[in-house]
This record gives sequence, C-alpha cells and structure tokens, in this order.
Amino acid sequence: MGKKCLFVSGERRDESKGRAKLPEIEYHSTTLWTKRKGDFTCHWYRPCLDYEKGRMFEWGKELHLEPHFCYEYLGRCSCMACMFMSDRHAVENMKRYPDQIRPFIEAEIRLAHTWKKGKSLEQLWEQCQDIDDVEQDKLAG
Repeated sequence: MGKKCLFVSGERRDESKGRAKLPEIEYHSTTLWTKRKGDFTCHWYRPCLDYEKGRMFEWGKELHLEPHFCYEYLGRCSCMACMFMSDRHAVENMKRYPDQIRPFIEAEIRLAHTWKKGKSLEQLWEQCQDIDDVEQDKLAG
C-alpha cells in the first residue's frame, strides 16, 4: 500500500438531509485512525454530490453506460445486504438473488450478531419464503 489514496463515492445531496451537508472532499477516516498517520493520507472525494438522479441516467446514456440492474426494481442502489436498506429492499434482493444473500444469513448465525438491532436476515428470509409459499398456494388453488 502506498502513502496516499483517494476514496471516491457517489452520494448525492438530494438523497438525504445528512448527505446534503457532506463536503465534496475531506480526509477519510483511515487517515485519522491509522497507526501510520504521518505516513499515510486518504482523501474522500464525492464528485456526484450536486448531480440530480435523472441527470445521472442521462449522462450514463450519453457515455453508453448501462445503469446498475437494481434500478430495474429499486429506486436506489446500495450493497446487497446493507443494514441501512429497508426490509422491503432486502426481501426483494432475497427473492431475486437468494444464492448471494444466503452467505450473509449464515454469517449472522455463525457470529450470533444480527443484521439490524432486533431483526435478522434469517427472519426476513423466513418471511420471504412464507410469502412465496402463499403465492404458490394461490396459483395452485
């Protein structure tokens, strides 16, 4: 690892009140907490802060870039099992990508630590399976 890094992320101010206050560039926390503080610097750059969501998609088309596939069924993109996403979002990911979600559920069980306080991915998984069973019963009946 070198002495400098640049962490780039795609937050937009219009996503939340908290993000509206973010600086475009700042020191990343790895700079502030590393044992190599004097030798290592990492800046956090947010080049998309002032972009509007619709304009982001227009620019992508101009550059011949396909949007992430999750925009087909969600209004925003985040990590597959992000603890900040809504339960509805997590359940939708479980339905569409069960093989990718299962390792997160197994890790929760192994670590005895839940995804969110008072709620586990396993509980959502069971709800998701129950919903599918009900829908299958309606189709069969």
